[in-house]
Amino acid sequence: MQWPSDLIEAIIRFISDPNDLFHFLTALEPTKSLGNLSHLLQLLRIADSNKHCVWPWLVITPSTVVDLNLRASVKYYDHIELNMGHADSVAAFDLTWLDVAPPTAVYLVAYSEGHSVEASAAWCNHLSTLPITHISLRRYICDTVHPAWLNIFPRLQHLTSVILCNVAVAITPFLAFVSTSKLTDLHFVSNSTEEDNIHDLSLVHLTKWLETQPVHSFSWLDKGAIAFSSNIVVQAFLCAVSQLTTLTSFTTNWLTMEDVRYHALKLPQALQSLQINDLRIHTSDDAVTLDALLTTSNVTDLSIPDADLSDQFVLECLPKWPLRRLAMPRALFLTYRACHLLGQILPHTSIVRLDLSNNILFGNQGPLVLAACLAASSVQELCLNDCNLHEATVLALIDVAASTPRLSISLIGNNLNHQQEVELVNLAQQRGCQVTMF
Repeated sequence: MQWPSDLIEAIIRFISDPNDLFHFLTALEPTKSLGNLSHLLQLLRIADSNKHCVWPWLVITPSTVVDLNLRASVKYYDHIELNMGHADSVAAFDLTWLDVAPPTAVYLVAYSEGHSVEASAAWCNHLSTLPITHISLRRYICDTVHPAWLNIFPRLQHLTSVILCNVAVAITPFLAFVSTSKLTDLHFVSNSTEEDNIHDLSLVHLTKWLETQPVHSFSWLDKGAIAFSSNIVVQAFLCAVSQLTTLTSFTTNWLTMEDVRYHALKLPQALQSLQINDLRIHTSDDAVTLDALLTTSNVTDLSIPDADLSDQFVLECLPKWPLRRLAMPRALFLTYRACHLLGQILPHTSIVRLDLSNNILFGNQGPLVLAACLAASSVQELCLNDCNLHEATVLALIDVAASTPRLSISLIGNNLNHQQEVELVNLAQQRGCQVTMF
């Protein structure tokens, strides 16, 4: 019996597991029913044990963009990622052959390299014909983005998410686009200075966007974001943040507790994930403000990189916060004593994931005194990556993981050579515990 190829094409869109898809297509191959699906089957065969790199997402890179099997298979995908990598030129990533339409979603990952304006303009012009929903633009060689990139944003009718990392953009035109866009997710970094004279206008654009769109995720890193703006504009901006009913993730490095008090900021009730970089709590007023901000929120995932708090403050407040996940990388207060106190209060919290990566102030004994308390806590995942831990400390942590079956520990990038890592991973596997080292 020969199945209609359009029926097979409809079925495969409901198969999410790449191995299941491979077996399905392989079983149908003898019936001569596959048609162009034979190209997709060939992609899966070539991928071998890496079939997950082929299905259900298709990632197109400069090295695969010329693959004829890939080109013949794009129509079967609901999600396609265009990843430029470090292509020498946009010409090396020719996409003029690519023709897809909604509901296929196209994700673009690109670098702002030193390509000619003419080449970038022509390349971007073709991109505007694709249903691009997400753009991630990162700096690689040059510091600025070609005007072609900024001009393309308003032409992408399906665009809902933009990430701009370490690229210098003309911030006012970009935020003017944001203010009238349909973006629901925005992450960008800017570098305001007191001489820019654009701070109020930037906040006005962002406020308009926050007030008119169902924003889900908002990340803005700029030390001068509100420091150089007028109070009335800052008040309107923070009010728009507070009143968002759809915001679930928020990242900032410009929010101080003084700002929270002055503008009476409240976190949105829908907010679940909050990241505050460079958090400083140096006064009792700041401590009270942060405690009230989190206690009255629904935040369950808190990340405070480079934080400077008192360990006593953490001891008193952490049990009151409704946290499930806590990350404190590069914490300026996380000494051996702080680890001891943290271990004492963890059993009184609901934290299931604790990330203390990139900390060295607690030495090699701090993690051990902390880990000794984990059996009585709800912690299921402990991350101690890049903490300069020695072999003896890692051995002791493997003992902890072996005696606490639900606990997994990540120890990537510590003070071990590759041979030591391999031996310790083998030991962890022999003892039936979950330890990751590379």
